[in-house]
Amino acid sequence: MINLQQHRAHGGRSLLDNSIRRLLFSNPMLSIDICSKIIDTLKEKTEEEKEMIRSSLQESIAIYREKTKESDGVSHYQVICDRAKEHIQEWESYYGKASLADILSLIDSTKIQLEDIGSGYLTPKSIFEMLNEFVVGQEAYSKILALVVYTHILRTKEQEVNMPKANLLVFGPSGVGKTYGIQVLSKKLGIPFGIVNCNSVVPEGIVGEKFKDKLTQLYVELGHLDHAILYFDEFDKYFKKNGSYDDRLLEELLLFLDDNNNITFPDSFRNDCKYKTIPARNITCIVGGMFESLREAAEKRLSLKTLGFKSGLHEQVSENNLYELVNKEDLKKVLNSDELFGRIGHFVRVNNLSAEVLAEILLQARESPLDYFRNYFAHHGIRLMITEDGANEIANAAYNQQVGVRGLKSILWHIMEDEMHHIDEGARIIRLDKKYVQKQLNKRNMSNI
Repeated sequence: MINLQQHRAHGGRSLLDNSIRRLLFSNPMLSIDICSKIIDTLKEKTEEEKEMIRSSLQESIAIYREKTKESDGVSHYQVICDRAKEHIQEWESYYGKASLADILSLIDSTKIQLEDIGSGYLTPKSIFEMLNEFVVGQEAYSKILALVVYTHILRTKEQEVNMPKANLLVFGPSGVGKTYGIQVLSKKLGIPFGIVNCNSVVPEGIVGEKFKDKLTQLYVELGHLDHAILYFDEFDKYFKKNGSYDDRLLEELLLFLDDNNNITFPDSFRNDCKYKTIPARNITCIVGGMFESLREAAEKRLSLKTLGFKSGLHEQVSENNLYELVNKEDLKKVLNSDELFGRIGHFVRVNNLSAEVLAEILLQARESPLDYFRNYFAHHGIRLMITEDGANEIANAAYNQQVGVRGLKSILWHIMEDEMHHIDEGARIIRLDKKYVQKQLNKRNMSNI
């Protein structure tokens, strides 16, 4: 199973050390001398002492954030910007170039705009590195998604310069990060984002969601649609049983995918709505789904079901890794539309998550499913800890059920249910080790489901 020491980031520092380091970077009122002294003494501190340091730093950032709201105006904002830039320069003179994730944490505490600190931190590589802190085990997807989002940002800023439209198709099992990766980048980089459930999109004249309804919804929520990323979820459900499309829906979808079109949509869902028009070049489309038909197309192309075929590499191909053999020929055949295929520039597969990766997500990922429960107990003065062997047991249960990351939350809920009821027992430490997890899983008959 997973060895946490092999997965330490940033030169072997613990997750708690990295959290403290980022909190220090995120507070521009701290001098570099104070920051370096705290970092240098971390190796001598116990986990409990580090938790106290982290809690204190979180409080100081909350206080600083409130102070930045007390004064308004251009001059006050410029003072904050200047201090933040000075803080970054001092930090980088000690520790090297800050990451995009560091910069965004600083922005969160100061409410400074990224372009006012330095857009040089925004590159496909830096976006990819940040995304890897959240989406674990999907490097190929994270890499292409980072490039798609970077291209989207660049296109919206350079309206007069022709750049490639980076529509993307992502396929593979559910619950492994397809939607989550886009949501993370949308939130962190301030990009309007909406999800269209293709399973509910219906032909005109029937009650149901239309592609343009998502634009209306986003416009109502945001008051503008300067640029947006739309994720067409369950895109494989958009096909008819014979593999073709509804002509009207296909025509509407192609409007979104092609740069040379304008999209007109109602500005509200009221009867007296007005209509807005935006260029399609402002919209980037990502379509996703399980796409079992792609797996079937690859299987047919490689003749893996030929009667009596039992030799070579093909006998070792399972249903899961058939996805790895999908190529553009299979994609073109399944999409069954030259117009559609020609407007989706990239495609990428997401992987099933192994038990090892699921354990790594619990132990290391930012916004780990465990964080929700840590916050719940911390609110009541209770500390929640997890050991490596405890994480391995939970990950094995999720893997056996083939429920992905979403399943981790459900399993954690069942494991923690009793403790969540007994919050009135006072401050204590709840330790999720192998023995405790096994007891709770067996109690609910979940370990081998």
